[in-house]
Amino acid sequence: MKLTRCGLFLAGAFLLASSFNGTVARADDSAKQATVTIQAPQQVPGSVLERGTYVFKQTGAQSGWVIVQIYSNDGSALMTTVLAYPNPKLASNGQNFVTYPANGSGSIPAMEGIVFTGDSTVEQFAYPRAVADQIGEANHTRIPTTGTDDAYPSALPDAAASWSAPVTNTVASQASDSSASAATVQTVAMTRGQKLPATASAMPLILLIGVFALVGIVMLRKAMARS
Repeated sequence: MKLTRCGLFLAGAFLLASSFNGTVARADDSAKQATVTIQAPQQVPGSVLERGTYVFKQTGAQSGWVIVQIYSNDGSALMTTVLAYPNPKLASNGQNFVTYPANGSGSIPAMEGIVFTGDSTVEQFAYPRAVADQIGEANHTRIPTTGTDDAYPSALPDAAASWSAPVTNTVASQASDSSASAATVQTVAMTRGQKLPATASAMPLILLIGVFALVGIVMLRKAMARS
């Protein structure tokens, strides 16, 4: 009787554990994810993804960040773990991932973020500090950063306050320099124009007066001779 009760207890415990594991597995499967296929190498924070298909999964959230793990297509290998910031201001144009127009930190394009299946918000990736500054400067915008040299630091900074360094408005600066140069040219031209009368020689006018005087004297002598 005791053995029978023990067997029933163990069987019940096994079924409970199986049920729990099944629930956890289903919860993991229901996590937000996106399957992304890239045709050429893409830079992600702290790593480079070669051409192929990858699965991006949201595995948690902390300090305003979304924690994203990137797996191989079959889910057997974890490629890397990155941080992302939900940015509704970014447009995905119907794509499930977005790439920065300018590389900024090398010849490999940098992935800006992904869109989980069923969502419309771009999860914008946070790059390590130096890389974030380079990409931000190249694209004339500020981007999320981990604030350290790590793509996934042990101590997470506050997402809302973690952005790359302010960028220089190169276009505005060039326009300002062009305006300044034009103003300088105009000022020089006006200055030269104002100085022309002062620097012109008076010799031609003196010669002209002398000629008129000489003609007058000649005519005066002829008139006196006739009289």
